[in-house]
Amino acid sequence: ARWLRPGGLLYLTTPNARSLNALLLGLEWSIVSPPEHVTIWSAHGLRRALETADFEVDQLRTEGLNPVEILRRFRLARPGAPPVDRVREGQALNEAFSRNRFRRGLKTAINRGLSLIGIGDTLKVRAVRRGSLAS
Repeated sequence: ARWLRPGGLLYLTTPNARSLNALLLGLEWSIVSPPEHVTIWSAHGLRRALETADFEVDQLRTEGLNPVEILRRFRLARPGAPPVDRVREGQALNEAFSRNRFRRGLKTAINRGLSLIGIGDTLKVRAVRRGSLAS
């Protein structure tokens, strides 16, 4: 909050502790890789932390889902498959959903559904620093 003037906009993304991958994979979720993420936030916890730090949360969404880790965890992938590269798999999935208008619309609908029930892999937050310019 000290880095932003009152009315300043904060946008952040971070893994969602309540995502479908987190719920199904627990500590086997590839995002759990200290020291990369010291804290994995839930939407509720992040909202409270931001409000305590003098921010007003304008928008909080949960988006994205990479089913590859879930498929591997439950042995639905081919035997002997290499470990999941979450970044590469996520990029490939994003490219597949970006190829045409129908797929982009489908991606938008999926993300809205994930956000509605709060199980997307990523928290995306837009918040504004409270306070007056005179302070």
